[in-house]
Amino acid sequence: MESRLATIQTRNWGTIGGNIAHADAAGDPAPVLITLGASVKVGNAGGTRIIPLEDFYVDLFETALEEDELLLEIQVPTPPPRSAAVYEKFNLLSSDQGIVAVAASVSLNEDGTCKEAKIALGNAGPTGMRAKEAEGLLVGRKPDEALLAEAGLKAAEGCDPTADIHASEEYRRHLVNVLTRRMVKRAWEQAGTSV
Repeated sequence: MESRLATIQTRNWGTIGGNIAHADAAGDPAPVLITLGASVKVGNAGGTRIIPLEDFYVDLFETALEEDELLLEIQVPTPPPRSAAVYEKFNLLSSDQGIVAVAASVSLNEDGTCKEAKIALGNAGPTGMRAKEAEGLLVGRKPDEALLAEAGLKAAEGCDPTADIHASEEYRRHLVNVLTRRMVKRAWEQAGTSV
């Protein structure tokens, strides 16, 4: 899987912080880190501040960084027990930017019902975004095909893709639907086997 994340040059020369600060909606790290509840510490000579990563992105290639601030740290909280996070992107060329990407994290109660779910979409709008309506469907429930299909549909309806030379808006919505179902199911299965 690592071979499909970014290009060889980026993996060897780039940094996660640089990728996040670049704010490309097609970047690989942001959806995963958003589902993990990550925050960024930014600062300048006057001090520092902490921004939840999902609030860090303002628009395509635009962040909440002030002109004189630097991204100093990426803070990722320890995941709770019985949780898992997964990520997949759809692309035509191996290691190319994703046409669409979906990350999902699921935390389970002892009875296997969903305690918390986060779904983050990449390249399905001007910034990495949460599919909060889809997440809300999952809490308190156990997975079945109907629930997964409903979550995929809600994620697809809630995204804001743009057509370009790689894919139409409709095709991107279709990919969000499919990948959301797949990622939520995989995260749920992995969370059920984690300790």
